[in-house]
Amino acid sequence: MEINLLWIAPKWPYPALDGARVATLSLLESVLPEVHTLDFAAWIAHGEAPPEDEKIRLKKMGVRAVLCMEKNRPQRGIGKWSSLALESVKTLIGTQSLPLTISPYSESRSPLPDLSHYTHVVFDGLHGAAAFPQASSHCKRIYRAHNVESDLWVAAANRPGLPSMYCRFLRNQAQQVREFETSLVKSCELIATISADDKTRFGELTGTRAAHLVPVGMKCVKTPLPFQASPCVSFLGKMDWKPNREGLSWFLESVWPKAHQNRPDLKLKIAGSGDDRWLRSRYSNLPGVELLGKVAQLEDVFGPSWISIAPVLFGSGTRIKVLESARFGRACLGTSMGMQGSGLSDPQFSYTLDPASDWIECLSRLKLEDCVAKGQSCLNAVRETLDSKKVGADFVRHLSSASVTVTSS
Repeated sequence: MEINLLWIAPKWPYPALDGARVATLSLLESVLPEVHTLDFAAWIAHGEAPPEDEKIRLKKMGVRAVLCMEKNRPQRGIGKWSSLALESVKTLIGTQSLPLTISPYSESRSPLPDLSHYTHVVFDGLHGAAAFPQASSHCKRIYRAHNVESDLWVAAANRPGLPSMYCRFLRNQAQQVREFETSLVKSCELIATISADDKTRFGELTGTRAAHLVPVGMKCVKTPLPFQASPCVSFLGKMDWKPNREGLSWFLESVWPKAHQNRPDLKLKIAGSGDDRWLRSRYSNLPGVELLGKVAQLEDVFGPSWISIAPVLFGSGTRIKVLESARFGRACLGTSMGMQGSGLSDPQFSYTLDPASDWIECLSRLKLEDCVAKGQSCLNAVRETLDSKKVGADFVRHLSSASVTVTSS
């Protein structure tokens, strides 16, 4: 079957320094050799335009056309905050029909692509589908699910100690996200989930039988990066992403001081893009901590490390970093939430712990030989299951066999 594919992403894919962008580009690159044509459409911020050299980079990968859809909500300044305030009020009084994080994608200031020109459309992530009615064309609709988004909102609303008004707001958003997510799932011929847990969960929530596991394709090293003699752990993530910020703050306040006191030769390297002023102002003087900022290559982060860390307390965005660590032969110490969906939470692959006291004990007793063994197990696992060529071919096979009958909602 000749596949003419439109790929819709909720944000511009460069720079690929967060989990969602890595996942998008990884699958995109794997799929391109397997389809007849592929056009790429990305939502961009109001008043902004991506660099031409990045558009050229996509075309050199094999993308036929690059399209940009400009969100209707201002991204900065008073316009952004007034829009958010108005939509928040509407949410609280029950007149806002779309979730707050999805409504900016419901309208475009620039023309939308015509779906009738394609055999398939991939909604890469939940948000980008908001502007495209369910029965807008004959083309097959595919949902590339990075998470079960509504579950993340439920988990956020259930965190202890939140003000009652904020809890009410989060629960309202969770319900709206659930309704939108369920509607999208039921309108699609194929649901491609990153993790097996998400595949099962979508079946439980919506009864869909169209969900298939399509993991993030990875290019793995042949052997683990060489280990250094001195103990070192690393964190890699977007610094202004709230789950990263809160999780890292918890680690630096509740875990690191005691762990470093118990083991003064232990080092921590923190790397990632985004606004890290909060990190530098509060934690730059902690003993043993080195703030790397944005790095040119991931080997600079994982090379010196015995393990990486994923101290995530809520939300998402880290499972890709867990897999990236594994493809270099590094295991991960993470919370249950941080390891969720990675497929590497088993003790042979990682240290999955939640209480701060368990993290302190783990770091204080960390042994090089254990890290080497777990790192090799991680590399073997991702090399077997996440080969990028195999992932791309499997995804296209699912596209070809997807039913033309849309499940009614």
